[in-house]
This record gives sequence, C-alpha cells and structure tokens, in this order.
Amino acid sequence: YHFKAPELMKHNPLGMVPTLVSEATFLEDDRLGPIKPPVRESLVAIEFVDELVRGGDAPILPPCPYERARARVAADVVNKQICSKYYHVLVRQDPVEQREGFEALLKGIDGFGGECVGPDGGPFHGGKKTPGLVDYALFPWAHRIPVFEHYRGENFKIPRDTPNLAKYHEWLAAMHALPRVKKTCPPWDEYLAHIGRYADGSARSKVANAVRDGRDAHQYDDEKDDTSH
Repeated sequence: YHFKAPELMKHNPLGMVPTLVSEATFLEDDRLGPIKPPVRESLVAIEFVDELVRGGDAPILPPCPYERARARVAADVVNKQICSKYYHVLVRQDPVEQREGFEALLKGIDGFGGECVGPDGGPFHGGKKTPGLVDYALFPWAHRIPVFEHYRGENFKIPRDTPNLAKYHEWLAAMHALPRVKKTCPPWDEYLAHIGRYADGSARSKVANAVRDGRDAHQYDDEKDDTSH
C-alpha cells in the first residue's frame, strides 16, 4: 500500500515525499557536478523549484523580504489549520471528532478566503493575479476536500454562506482553471480508492498514526510513528 521505492529510501531514509535529488547525486557521478544533498519537505521544495526558475514570469514569492516572510507564515498557518485537519476528518472514526476536525478546517478556510483580497484585484491569496506560495500550499488539499462528501456525507461539504467562503470557492475555481495546476490533479476515482484506507481508519502511515494518537497530521514523529514494523 505504501510502497517506498529503493531510490527514495536511498536518498531519504525517512521515506517521505517530496524528495528532490540532483542528477549528479542520483547517479553518484561527479562528472555531472558536485554531490548535493536532497531537498526535502513540501514547502521547502516548492521554494527551491521556484528559485531554480526565477527567470519565469510568475515567481511564487515576492521580491520584498518582508512580503516573503509574511507569505511563509501564511503558508505555515494554512498547513496547520487546514491541511492537517483534512486528515483529522478522515482518520478519526468518532463522528463527534470528525465534526470537530471539519469545523476547525472550515474556520481555517474562512480565514483564508478573507485573505484573497488586495489592491491587484486578483482571485488568489493577497488579491494577486497569479498564485503564490500560500495558494500552492493549500491547493492539493482543497482539491481533495470533496472526498468528505463521499466518505462522511453531505454535511461535510464546504458551504458558500459567508463572504469569505464564497471567496474561497472563487479561488478554488481560479486554481482549477490554470492548465499547469489542472494537469497535476490525480484521477478522481483512483484517489477515492487510495484515500479510502484513511477514511476507514486502516491506513498505516506516519500521518495516520499521528492522527490516531490524537495529534495533528503535521505533528508526526519519524520514530514514534514509523511504519516499518
């Protein structure tokens, strides 16, 4: 179920993704350049790739150091308040706890929607016309949230009954409309089958183990929640 490729385990013994490896490191061929350590952790990897293509027309972090710092803080808030709660709704099997997780997630989404405004008039975080770090931090989980309706019922659907939630739905539609974003979305039926193991509580992963233990998904411990035994 949680197959870990030998190449992944070689460069990241923790077996976590993403793990970005340079060609020289992957091949261990010093003719391609010096050996570089792998790049790990999702948000770090996003920034790393952005820096590699900084000559592009839509960098995900602003040039101002203060604005970059604000974006990193906002991305961390999204990760803890929304992305982590996604797993709480699925992994916890008590209906009351599922609802508590959903309400916490909904509060985070409402707050995020309130930040999709700004002088540029765009639909993305801060009112920008192109997505940034915060948008890319949230989108993978925002795209998957409809699994709640499949596994938990209609009352776990994200409503539009506040101005901020309406802005969130506008943001989500704008993200889905981007070809470079849309092509990264997994086939829906395959994802539903995959996430079903989380929904019935049978998943064996570090994140699932942490949530079953009463912690948030981002609070997993590499040793305590190890799945190799």
